[in-house]
Amino acid sequence: MQSIYKNLYQFSVYIPNMDFTIHQYLLACEPSVLFATGTLRQASNILPQIKDILNGRQLRYIFVSHVESDECGGIFYSADLMLRFGNGTASVINGNWRDEVFGIDEKRIPVIAELEKLKQTLRTVNPKFVAVGHGFV
Repeated sequence: MQSIYKNLYQFSVYIPNMDFTIHQYLLACEPSVLFATGTLRQASNILPQIKDILNGRQLRYIFVSHVESDECGGIFYSADLMLRFGNGTASVINGNWRDEVFGIDEKRIPVIAELEKLKQTLRTVNPKFVAVGHGFV
């Protein structure tokens, strides 16, 4: 992790076999915003750093530009957990995070132990708003 500008932090991981680097960004102001979560493993690694940077303040928003594992794997585990299909032009769904998490079922995560682990993890956060770049949630 590095501070790249005032309250803007960059988290990066290099993937040698792809010769590719993936970044996530934290804007640590009020309100705080995380841009992309990275993969599940990346999210697990950066979460303690985010907590340290925010120093007790709550992460208020998570911006997901599109639903691929390197963008939202740390939240959604699979790109289609909460994705809705259809014409989402000018659409905002007033949902409830806890209800969305409860609705993730064996069709999406067929291994029950992994499903319950994911749900337990997702219950530890309560985003006020989730925005995606394609599809809609």
